[in-house]
Amino acid sequence: MNMDQNKKEEMIRWIKFSRIKGIGSSKMLKLLGLFRTFDNIYFASPEDLYKTRIFNEQMLEQFKRIKLNEDYYSSFIINICEKEDIDIIPFYSDKYPLKLKNLPDAPLTLYTIGNQELLKTKNVAIVGSRKSDERAKKWAYDISSDLVRNNIVIISGGAKGIDYEAHRSALELNAKTICVLGSGLIRTYPAEHRDIFERIKKEGLLISENPPDKQVDQLALVRRNRIISGLSSSLILVTSSSKGGSKMQLKIAHNQRIPLFCPSLSLGFLPNEGIIEAVKEYSAKEIININPVLEEINKEELFFSKQKTL
Repeated sequence: MNMDQNKKEEMIRWIKFSRIKGIGSSKMLKLLGLFRTFDNIYFASPEDLYKTRIFNEQMLEQFKRIKLNEDYYSSFIINICEKEDIDIIPFYSDKYPLKLKNLPDAPLTLYTIGNQELLKTKNVAIVGSRKSDERAKKWAYDISSDLVRNNIVIISGGAKGIDYEAHRSALELNAKTICVLGSGLIRTYPAEHRDIFERIKKEGLLISENPPDKQVDQLALVRRNRIISGLSSSLILVTSSSKGGSKMQLKIAHNQRIPLFCPSLSLGFLPNEGIIEAVKEYSAKEIININPVLEEINKEELFFSKQKTL
């Protein structure tokens, strides 16, 4: 991805600006509502920024230092993105997915490799425990296959177990899949899934909120869950223990008001402690096939088509 000089300078300004402590997506929405463009925000006077009641004195002082200091790291990030064909999607870009923009803690920046048009498609997240039993992994593979045959794009997190089976199923049917990573895009994790990540780069979409060179950590793995469900029309939680990432994904998706589904408890997939909680506390619908999921997607599509005509 080759940028012209103006675009490079804009992205360097954005990466610098987005590191101001206290700037999040909700404040960015307000700032864009007031100033219309990012450059208008970046070049606004300290007095005008202070009047917004979004910037306090500490933030203004930090912003001043950021502007004055040479920022070799931002240039380093831009160079990596150019070399590795990584696209940078800042929060203010028209490319930024609307589903994410409305989240209270949306990522300020997205880094992607692959087909960004997939962000506009019908999609379903399939997630679950890394320690799932073989029958659960087979069910995840099959349910993913059924969905892609109905032109649904599969979203998952590239982890061992359920995530891997969901991605693998889509790719083996020559369908599209989106993988949201907790690492940077040149530090893909887990390392043993590198082959499938390479296929997704070419045939689907890899996406991360982390700079390309960032190594994975536990917080980043948790944070990526809000992106997985935030991009999705519905979420299928195949397995979940009483703790761990899949349990956190359940709570995040519920708070985002994403329709939740899980395999029928009668199927006996393990671990299932989080699935029992999903049904009892979060009203997840038990399913044995994809029909209820397709019905939910069609309802969402009908709702948004009505809004466009109002």
